[in-house]
Amino acid sequence: MTGSKPQHPVPAMSRMTLDGETPINASEQPQDGHIQTGEQIVNPFEIVAVDEYGIDYDKLIDQFGTRRIDQAILDRFEKLTGHKPHHYLRRGLFFSQR
Repeated sequence: MTGSKPQHPVPAMSRMTLDGETPINASEQPQDGHIQTGEQIVNPFEIVAVDEYGIDYDKLIDQFGTRRIDQAILDRFEKLTGHKPHHYLRRGLFFSQR
């Protein structure tokens, strides 16, 4: 094994599929399907932004029917629990909730 490169035991997420079909790269998405040209793709297996600006989080909030975590929600959380929200919530790492 001195000359061989060790393989990672977990396959890459972009290569996995739920139905056993061959995965399709984002550049090879069918144009007649539900994914439109210029539409961002966010799912458990891949994330593809529309442009160089990255993912549009406001569009994700609308698409998945969530609400933005704002200061009013953080204040309510602290009032109800008696504890400050987790520092990931306070720093904005989580941006929406159901």
